[in-house]
Amino acid sequence: MATTALLCLLCLPGRAAGEVRIRLDLKNLEKGDTICLSWGAMNKSMNPLIIQLDPKTDTLSIPMNEPRLVVIGLKGMEGGYELVAAPGEEIELTGRLHIDNMGKRPRAEFRKTKVKGAQYQPEYEAILTNYIYHLDSLDTDVDQDFKGIKKIIFWAKSKNDEQAIADMYQTREGQDYIDRVASNFNDKNKFLEQLISGHSDTFIGPMLMLRFGGRLTPDQYSLYEGMSEEAKNSYYGREVRDEVAPSALRGSVAPTVTVEDRARKETLLSFSDYGNKVLLIDFWASWCQPCIKEMANLQRLYEKLHDKGLDIISISADRNFDDWQETVEDLSLPWKNYIDINQQAATEYAVKYIPTLFVVDAKGNVIAEKLRGTELETFLLNYLGM
Repeated sequence: MATTALLCLLCLPGRAAGEVRIRLDLKNLEKGDTICLSWGAMNKSMNPLIIQLDPKTDTLSIPMNEPRLVVIGLKGMEGGYELVAAPGEEIELTGRLHIDNMGKRPRAEFRKTKVKGAQYQPEYEAILTNYIYHLDSLDTDVDQDFKGIKKIIFWAKSKNDEQAIADMYQTREGQDYIDRVASNFNDKNKFLEQLISGHSDTFIGPMLMLRFGGRLTPDQYSLYEGMSEEAKNSYYGREVRDEVAPSALRGSVAPTVTVEDRARKETLLSFSDYGNKVLLIDFWASWCQPCIKEMANLQRLYEKLHDKGLDIISISADRNFDDWQETVEDLSLPWKNYIDINQQAATEYAVKYIPTLFVVDAKGNVIAEKLRGTELETFLLNYLGM
């Protein structure tokens, strides 16, 4: 273990209690490498705090009061090792690092990894292996049954020939392929639901929902409702509840929040006296690609509806002020932009993922939330009488 390595830890606000100690012994770790630990199974995004390892030790202490999934990786690289840790555990992780440079970004692979002292790790590794094997089997069956279609798609993509792909989808075999892919997707979801239900007595059930389920919606409430009280009251159970049974702001007064403007000046935003405007509050971040994509839609709506009574305020979840400033300048956003350094605004608005948008009327009441794209445009056009 190179004791001069840096360790990058994603810190989350929460109830401080116990701690977990993780001793790392990784071969092929180069001098000056940055090891990053981040919370796994999270629908929220956090920014890292880089700290120097004590040169006399290779052990990290992490404040933790409930079992959590921790992802160990290298800064700037894809990949990572998933470790389930619990308060009070003394964990030893050994293995060998291999850097794969074949993709667009280098990938850190953890090989011959062994873990001691983590009571939930064997169960989680078995679940992970089973899940990946099942999904790979389903995909392999589709690939085998539609070899011709796959070759056409590969060839057309290599030539950037979108029309060839469109023409292929119009054939009988192309339609069969589309139906099979849809069926395959449903089979994967059913298998995941069975997997979650099979572990619904402990924190592992809701952890699997967050780890593999993507963005959760109220449609998945019944899956959460079927869990034990222990599972529901666990850290991950509470996270799932917030996703599938969110407390809506619609119909209430938009919370007053404190943010910072582009001059780093602390600013109080109160929307009850914002003026005779319909206000769109946009929570986003410079590193969030779906947010950047949605920005193009917001700019179009602003140009179309600003003279009709629409205004926009963007509040960024960035922790790096310079990155935020640079992105705002690159996008040339014509409306006011603020940064939520302390995450106070995101907390007040119960923002669980980004982009998240709220529509506020001239009296400061939230009249719509979490609309995007054409749904957002349709709502605004109707509300403004256009």
